[in-house]
Formats: sequence, C-alpha cells, structure tokens
Amino acid sequence: MDKRSIASFLALRAAATTSTTTSSRLSAAEGELFSGRKAIAEPIAAYAARLLGCYAQASDGSVAEGTLALILVERFAGSVMRRTGGAEDGVTASTLHRLFLAALLVATKFLNDAAVVSCGNKGAPLLVSALAAAGGVEAEELARLELALLVCVGFDVNVSRSEYCSFCVLNRW
Repeated sequence: MDKRSIASFLALRAAATTSTTTSSRLSAAEGELFSGRKAIAEPIAAYAARLLGCYAQASDGSVAEGTLALILVERFAGSVMRRTGGAEDGVTASTLHRLFLAALLVATKFLNDAAVVSCGNKGAPLLVSALAAAGGVEAEELARLELALLVCVGFDVNVSRSEYCSFCVLNRW
C-alpha cells in the first residue's frame, strides 16, 4: 500500500459518484459545509497525492493517515446511508475534496496525538492552518469540517487492526 493506492481509491470513489451536486439527503448545513463556497477544481487523485506529499516531507506516517482518512470517508458515507435509508451516501464530486481533507486532519490528530502544538494565523492551531493552506480552504472552514465529520461518525475514529487489514484487503492493497 502506498500514496498512489490512496489517490487511486479516491479517484475510483469520485468516478462512482453519479452526482456533481450536493446530496439533497444531507442536511442543508452539511451540504453547504462540505460543498464549500468555492469548488476545488483539482482532480481528487492529484489533490490527495499532493496533501499526502506534504506529510511525506515531515514524516513517514502519510500512508497510515491516508488510509485512516479513507476509512473515515466510508464511515461518513455509511452514516448518511443509515439516515437516508440507503438512498444515498452523501459523497459527491462537490463534497469529496473537503470530506477527505477533514478526514485527513482527524486521522493525523488521532494517530499523532497532535491536537494543538502551537498557533499559526489568527490563533488557529498550526496543524489546522498548514493543512487548510495545503487543501485550499481557510483554517476556520477546516475546523468546521472536522467537527461536522466527527459528529457524523459519532466521534468514532478508532480502527481495530482487523478493520484496517480488512479495508486494505478489500481494496487489494
């Protein structure tokens, strides 16, 4: 498993998405939040590879963080599917970039115990500021995305070894 596998997974997830608009089954607040005011035009595979590349410069953990982020994206989809009776999963071309970005932040904090190390611009934690800049959003927006994702997955970010391995085997990594 490597960063290309993670980027490829997201590209396939985007290709499987039939809608480019926000799901009508998400609450209005969730839909607006994950779609954002300004679309991220970069293809999702390139976007993910670039974000993970930022981590590769700082640590070797980008693959684990990326994989956990994908699991969180799928948990988000499962949560929306349960709320909609299986009608849709809330992952669209307009939500996937921000959803992955928020999931990557949560995964990074969880795996590295990096909630707040120091503060950057406007008092935002340095990790949030750096990831927001790399992801093309404001730090405040990323903080809102993070909270919305956590609420949606019931604050359950722990992944057992067997779940992690199953996810990797299922995706042929």
